[in-house]
Order: sequence, then C-alpha cells, then structure tokens
Amino acid sequence: MTAIKFSPDDQFLALGSANHTIYLFQVVDDGVFLEPYGKCKGHTEPILGIDWSATMLMNEFYLLQSTSSNLDYSLWAASTGEKLQNTPELRNVNWNSYDCKLGYAVAGVWPSELDDAIVINSLDTDKQESLVCAAESTGKIKIYRYPCYTQEAMPYTLPTYSKTVTQVKFMNSGDVTRLISVGSDANIIMQWKVNRKATDSVLNTT
Repeated sequence: MTAIKFSPDDQFLALGSANHTIYLFQVVDDGVFLEPYGKCKGHTEPILGIDWSATMLMNEFYLLQSTSSNLDYSLWAASTGEKLQNTPELRNVNWNSYDCKLGYAVAGVWPSELDDAIVINSLDTDKQESLVCAAESTGKIKIYRYPCYTQEAMPYTLPTYSKTVTQVKFMNSGDVTRLISVGSDANIIMQWKVNRKATDSVLNTT
C-alpha cells in the first residue's frame, strides 16, 4: 500500500498500491468491514497520491485523481474505476484534499521546464483552500496561492534547513494554521505557524 484516502462522506476508501493499481472499497457495517467493489488500472508505476472530489459530479459519482512515481496523472470515476479523459470541464473540480503532485490547479508550482534537479516531493492545501505548499527536492518549501495555474506565480519561500524536504502538511486548530515539514537528510520535523498577513503581502494573484 502506497497511498490511502477516504471519500468525503467516509463511505468509500481508495487504496493505492505498488503494483500500479488503485483498489476501491465501500465501508459497511459502520466501518467494521470494507467491501471491495472495483479497481482503477492504467498507471505503470506505483501510486503515490490519491484525492477525492469534494462533492459528487452531477450527484452521481465521486471523481478520483491520482499520480504515480513516474509523474503520470490520471482521473477516474470512483463508482466504476473507469479512467476519464482530462477534459477542460474537469479542470475546475473542487478536491477534498490535494496530495497529488500534479494537476491543473497546481501546475504553477512546477518549473516551466522539467528539471531533474527540482522535483516536487509533496503538496498540500490548507483548510481554507487559499494556499498550496510545495516541498522541493532542493530543500526549499514554497507557499503559493491556491489554485496556482501559472509558473509566473510568486511563492513565499521558507528558509532552507534540509537538502531535501520529503513531506509537508497543513494543520488547522481553530483560527490558527500550522505547517508541518519533514526533511529526510537532517531527520528534522519542523512546525511553522502561518502568518497570513505576511504571506498575503508577498504572494501575487497571477
């Protein structure tokens, strides 16, 4: 198992695996059992990120997005496991989380030309869905406005403390938002308090 995510209503579970498949389960008997009902097959490398749409499309089915270790991005109908075309109509879907490192809404966090020296290891959006944080293999932690469509977007960059940052996650407690970051080489877990006034003064709206 390489990725796991419950649906917004906690009635379904998606499990990503190293064998390139996403397994779909329905939660039954108040969470006592998981009943398998489908698979999403189409990736060629291990699944690293899964997100559910915040609501059902046309009140019929949830949408899933996923990414794999070779930076392949896919969309799925969660009710059937069918792979969907990445059409313009699906670009404005609201996601319940954002663990996938790719997607239209976060295209701007990547450099305009892919560079092996700059890889996004982890992404996360805050509870208000106004910020997206990117952890770079260079050790930089960058915060952008969410959604972030263009490479011209100006990030708020946190001080580098590690040669590579492997994970970032926003945490919310009341009106306070904190960011947790993990650096692989330094074995350090750091907690940052998000000062929205400071970030708003730096981030532009492009």
